[in-house]
Amino acid sequence: DVTINMNSGDFDQLSGGIIDVGTNSTLQFTGTSTATDTIDFQSSGQVTVRSGSTVDTNGLNVTNDGSMTINGTFQTEGGDFTNNSNGNLTGFANLVLGGGSFTNNGTSDGGSSPGLFVIEGGDAIFGITSKTIIELGGTDNIDYDINRFGQNLKMGGVLDVLSWDDFEASAGDRFSVIEWGSSSGIFHEIQGLDAWGDVALDVTFTDTGLTLTAREVTHQGDGNADVYIGTSANDV
Repeated sequence: DVTINMNSGDFDQLSGGIIDVGTNSTLQFTGTSTATDTIDFQSSGQVTVRSGSTVDTNGLNVTNDGSMTINGTFQTEGGDFTNNSNGNLTGFANLVLGGGSFTNNGTSDGGSSPGLFVIEGGDAIFGITSKTIIELGGTDNIDYDINRFGQNLKMGGVLDVLSWDDFEASAGDRFSVIEWGSSSGIFHEIQGLDAWGDVALDVTFTDTGLTLTAREVTHQGDGNADVYIGTSANDV
């Protein structure tokens, strides 16, 4: 275990640097910041938090401009966590904000494919430049990505739905891929809904999350002013 005490300045990991928190280890930052001297954790390199491990930034604001893989717990204890437009965030993450907020302006690829990505203890904001990747590898909830937000999720940016391990969805398959305490906003674009052969993915928003349902494609539209009437089956 490692403890870093900071009472002023920033912890700045430059491009090319590597922080690797080994299995069942703890990296903890201690110290205090004042209204005129805020301490930040800034990374432009590579950060890996392995399974069973914990990083506790103890109120520091965290900024990621590099690659962060979190397969353990990352605690900010009231500090804000920002994944900038160049940032890439992956892993079976458990991000505990403790009253801070999470802002994603980069790429979020939860799971290690696939897997559970959890943010609790604060609101999450997905900006217009963000990309959220969801991978579907089967119909059991351990076989597809789930993003779980304990508080409010403000949606934005691109939601990109991909097949994992050559999985092919069938009509009627359902995937509850995003869960939230509450939500606002909307994704600016959802990609990958029509990349499933004879089925397409239908998006449903509820009070508690976002679900994808595979529907059979019974007829393709053309350049005319077509009107199609569905049946009672799972079709589009």
